[in-house]
Amino acid sequence: MPHRLLLHPTALPEESVYGYCLRLSHVNGLRGLRGLHRYAASQQQVPNLTTITGHTAEALSYLRGPSPAWLEHQEAWEQGLTITFWIKSHRRWCPQCLCEQPFWRAYWELALATACETHNALLIDICPRCQKHVPWTAGDLTHCQCGQDLRCTQTSSATPAALQSSHHLRRALNQTASTADSQSESTTLRDHSLLAAIHLGQLCSLLWFFGSYLYHPRAIKPQKITQHGSISVVLPLVTMSMSILEDWPHHFHAFIDRFSKPVQGCTASLRVHLGVIHQALFRLLKHPELHFLQIEFERYVHERWGEAFLYAEGLKHEHPMISGAEAAKILGVDIRYLKRLIAEGELQATGTTSSHGRKQLVVDRTSVLALKQYKGEEIPLRKAAKILRISPPRIRLLVKEGLLRPAYPGRGHLSKHLTLYGKDINTFLALLSHDECHQYAESTDLISVWRIGKQWLRGDENFLHLITALTRGELKAAGRDPNQYGIRALLLHRLEFRAWFDHLHAEQELMSIPDAAQLLHIDDCTIYYFVQAGLLALDEHRLYRFGKHIPGLRRATLVDLQRQYLWGERLAQATGIDRLHAAANLIHQGAKPVAGPWIHKHCCYVFRKEDILKATTGPRLEMSANGTTA
Repeated sequence: MPHRLLLHPTALPEESVYGYCLRLSHVNGLRGLRGLHRYAASQQQVPNLTTITGHTAEALSYLRGPSPAWLEHQEAWEQGLTITFWIKSHRRWCPQCLCEQPFWRAYWELALATACETHNALLIDICPRCQKHVPWTAGDLTHCQCGQDLRCTQTSSATPAALQSSHHLRRALNQTASTADSQSESTTLRDHSLLAAIHLGQLCSLLWFFGSYLYHPRAIKPQKITQHGSISVVLPLVTMSMSILEDWPHHFHAFIDRFSKPVQGCTASLRVHLGVIHQALFRLLKHPELHFLQIEFERYVHERWGEAFLYAEGLKHEHPMISGAEAAKILGVDIRYLKRLIAEGELQATGTTSSHGRKQLVVDRTSVLALKQYKGEEIPLRKAAKILRISPPRIRLLVKEGLLRPAYPGRGHLSKHLTLYGKDINTFLALLSHDECHQYAESTDLISVWRIGKQWLRGDENFLHLITALTRGELKAAGRDPNQYGIRALLLHRLEFRAWFDHLHAEQELMSIPDAAQLLHIDDCTIYYFVQAGLLALDEHRLYRFGKHIPGLRRATLVDLQRQYLWGERLAQATGIDRLHAAANLIHQGAKPVAGPWIHKHCCYVFRKEDILKATTGPRLEMSANGTTA
């Protein structure tokens, strides 16, 4: 039975997970995070803050930021941000804030937050005595490991750009809290009209994009910035980024001018003009919250290049998700009729939540355009493939398995003119999709169906396994990526997918060597010895797993191996001798093992059943197929 800590203070608004763990260890007399770790490791259950403090998840909902590696992970704390935007290695702090209230603010751990707007001062990340970063695992609540009081540190005035960026980052982080009173303390800074309504994930991506390309534009990968956890490194990046947003859109146009290349004649590719920023810029343009960026970019293209493009209409970027009002305008109907079309399955629609908590209706653009073009009539196979974002052969596979309904069921999936109704396509997507767009599609806790197909599951058979699991409810979508549409837009919880993926491979006929070793209760090295010795044959087909092709073994081959050989616990059961002495006893009686430490130091002893029967003296052992004595 796990025991709670003697003292368990409540979480404070804006407090970080690391900071709360420091307070827990401090009030309970433990030696920093390491002492708390040793205490948590002594508990019978997986250590988490709920079990060691007794607080409910709602009481701990104030907490934000990364958590220690030994603590049970809770994805809500990190807000879906990748590790690039969080600082986990060391602390940042405002000495005056620590003097007023000794707890660690979560926004201090954001990589792009460099200032305290309450005291108009830059954050500190270097101990003034030892001139080193202060790691979370060393020192206590308010002191460095060298003994320096972190509250007694001189600060310097923050620049307007650092204050503005930190203000918006703090505001965006506080808006994710479940309580209304966790708002920014300072109201002296005005809200930037472009940044006020952006969620934390897109705000970090926008600031990082502008700042990194201006910080070192000649780098091969400008967004890969080493030591970005240091204030001295990230401060000029933030300053450059805010300079673009303060004088919008003139500085944005100058930013593109800096990277665009003059091209003579006509071209159909923006990549030729934009060069290194092309891919990163278009990744930002896809998100609906950054619609203002797309508007200015399209205006810039029209003003600078005019008729330089051969296919200007085809180059215009369109958001996969549009508002309900825009969808009604495209179809020429009022909003009430639009909602009726959604209820009848003619349109694919989802919901999204603004940064201020307002629920909004968004509609899939492809389903709107398909309804406008075909008006409820049959949709050709190639057009259906664009709506679903899968290939025509995959659509035929879904029709063959009965997961997708064709317009004419009697013709079969091999029909030359296979067609579908838009309503049936939307019904199929509704079975797979979650009804809410996820704001943090780049989260390390989520994985997209598109990436699963690229890195984990390839081939029609694996694709069918995944879609079947989604339709049956074995896997559930965590949300939809607002940057995508169709099946590609689905986002799954990474841990849930990994559990399902491991179970799938455990049941498949073709197994990897690690899975085969787990099935046989033997180490991998022994499996490899069997393969080298010719006792096991690798299958000619190779598994695609973890982004690469690996050797596979047939389950039937492994069953035959179990029938002919004995090792480990099965060897002990067959001989009636304990596991530690069974092999030594058989060798003493003259049985020669086919594998063992004397052949390969990592192999366990493996004996052929026939050799055991010949060498065994006394009563003859009758062995059944499963290796036990009869």
